[in-house]
Amino acid sequence: MAVISRGFHGRRGPGGDRLPPGQYLTEDFPVLSAGPTPHVPLDRWSFTLTTAAGEKHTWDWDALMSLPSETPQADIHCVTRWSKYGTRWRGVPVDAFLEGVDPDGTYVLVTSYGGYSTDMPLADVTGGRAWIVHEYDGAPLPPEHGGPARMLVPHLYFWKSAKMGERHAADQDRRAGILGAARLSRVRRPVARAARPGRLMRAPARWRAAVVAEVRQETADARTLVLTADGWPGHLAGQHVDLRLTAEDGYQAVRSYSLCAPADGPRLEVSVQPVADGEVSPYLAGEVRPGDELEVRGPLGGWFVWDPADGVPDPVLLAGGGSGVAPLMAMVRARRNAPAPAPLRLLHSVRAPDQRWYAAELDRLAAEPGGPVVDTVYTRQAPPGAVRPPGRLTLPDLERPGWRAQDAPRCFVCGPTAFVEAVSGLLVEVGHPPDRIRTERFG
Repeated sequence: MAVISRGFHGRRGPGGDRLPPGQYLTEDFPVLSAGPTPHVPLDRWSFTLTTAAGEKHTWDWDALMSLPSETPQADIHCVTRWSKYGTRWRGVPVDAFLEGVDPDGTYVLVTSYGGYSTDMPLADVTGGRAWIVHEYDGAPLPPEHGGPARMLVPHLYFWKSAKMGERHAADQDRRAGILGAARLSRVRRPVARAARPGRLMRAPARWRAAVVAEVRQETADARTLVLTADGWPGHLAGQHVDLRLTAEDGYQAVRSYSLCAPADGPRLEVSVQPVADGEVSPYLAGEVRPGDELEVRGPLGGWFVWDPADGVPDPVLLAGGGSGVAPLMAMVRARRNAPAPAPLRLLHSVRAPDQRWYAAELDRLAAEPGGPVVDTVYTRQAPPGAVRPPGRLTLPDLERPGWRAQDAPRCFVCGPTAFVEAVSGLLVEVGHPPDRIRTERFG
């Protein structure tokens, strides 16, 4: 039985029968990727289809553009719970690549330029159900959305529509893709309410009742909720949870939030900043008080994580934009429990001094012997006496001894899409290997 969240009423927005249970409708197009965005020139782009027997068929960009194209229009649904209606694309149906080719397999493995891979049954990408698309909404597909070309499989959750398609391999046996192995064990299909009520399948973690034990103010409008959940299995720094709110009439809303502190028995912490015109964040950041109940599911995510007990002493570079500092703060706090703390630097970009999250704690930790290095970049208003004038984060802000490319740090970048694109791009530009950079975006 669901836990009723005191005072939560929700907002019944548009969606109707097209919206699968647990999803929310967005007019934006969120960007999700595990690392820096690859930028592949058209003269270097290619797509290779490999059959189960090892036979290879390759198309360069000109060959791709010479194939017959279609203009699919479809709703897309992300496993992180957003849905977008009526997206418009142009691309080549996968069936066109298979003309005269016998894939001789049951499953396919799609691999991208950035290293991401995902698997699915061959039947899910044939019969007019999948495309290699190169335009979105009448314009060339931008790199952050998988350009110059990506897989589109709209009837499956969008993480099956691999970005930057590079290779498409058929196999008799099932192969787990990177995200498939880490997060979901079977192919998931978003199911609208009218079609199959209650059958939307998600991650295996179960919902737990959670009680708000403490509320801490971080800034004028952001605060941290300390929750207790009996039987909590623990988590790693960088993971996140789903929070579910239920109104008295049964209406529910679910959103994901990063954990901002390491595991502490049944206690877990999330920091929330209200989003303009939001449904859940204003309630969590303004209405919730100690003793209130909600539901939590997790921990979720296995890619954007750091375990200080893994025995790897490499330096760690953390870069957070605004509220993107939340999962990085979990890493800063987890470092204190390591037998031999790795050198760690946190670079936090905020608009003004009153927007710093965890300010007093970070200042205290940075002042301790052997503590983390904490630097703040103010983009609009700097405090009196600041050495650096206000402005966006630049290359000199990143190039500090101990965390340069030659020092081989592990890099974690979290924040709005524009921030993550800029910072990860700068890191790659100065020589940091892309596979040493992990990213998490929002907005």
